[in-house]
Amino acid sequence: MKILSLVSFTALITAAGLATAGDPKADKPAAPKAAEMQMPTPPAQIAEMGKTMNGTWKCKGSTSGPDGKPSPMEATSKSSTSPDGWWLVETMDAKSGPMKFNMQSYMTFDAASKKWRRVSVDSMGTSMVGTADASKDGKMSWTFETQGPMGAGTFKDEVDASDLKKGLKLAGKMSMDKGKTWMPVYEMTCTK
Repeated sequence: MKILSLVSFTALITAAGLATAGDPKADKPAAPKAAEMQMPTPPAQIAEMGKTMNGTWKCKGSTSGPDGKPSPMEATSKSSTSPDGWWLVETMDAKSGPMKFNMQSYMTFDAASKKWRRVSVDSMGTSMVGTADASKDGKMSWTFETQGPMGAGTFKDEVDASDLKKGLKLAGKMSMDKGKTWMPVYEMTCTK
């Protein structure tokens, strides 16, 4: 009886060992203690960009219709830094003739890739996701992948903040054929 109990006990321990041998939970090292873990902090580039961009901007310029003809456009853009410090948040309301347009954008800086990232959605059912290198001499070039009622496309935004006394200059163009041809979409100058 003792031998049967010893064999049963050994088999039970062996089975328990085999059962946990392939268990990913059993193979993981212990989680770091709370004192060892540190919450990430927002990159300084976000606060620095916020110093320039935050506030209300009044913009004037033109937009191109489907026929390629430009028409006057006015816009108001409001930018702020999110309370957590991770995002620059922008709301833009634009009007060109009877057409009204609204866009919401969120922008952050990815310290690992040293790139800005931005996601935008508009009142016409289009979403845009893109990146830009860090500003150089007050200028940035954004490239976005877009998806909306007209299908998938590529959008490029040029931002020139090199002389804010003359205004923040913005221009955008779009390609629906993977960059073979580009159509101007808008250009405007904004002031606080």
